[in-house]
Amino acid sequence: MLAIREALVQYDKDKPFVEVETAPQLFVKRPVKLGLSDGIKVEVLEGVTQADKVKIPDNAGPANPDLSTGSAGRGSNAKPPAKK
Repeated sequence: MLAIREALVQYDKDKPFVEVETAPQLFVKRPVKLGLSDGIKVEVLEGVTQADKVKIPDNAGPANPDLSTGSAGRGSNAKPPAKK
């Protein structure tokens, strides 16, 4: 089973697709058949393989949302802990 971030999936007239790199900085649209989703990741039934390099669209957010600042740690307005 293959699952990707839902933010990588784009739509053209309600038909889902991803952009796959075929050469350095050369991408082609590839239609995908989607399965179950948890709202963050979606199962890909057909269209791409684990070996494919899927383009991250500009509106998809950080490449690895788990490592983005502020999502798992202190917010930008948080003060560091007081020294003892």
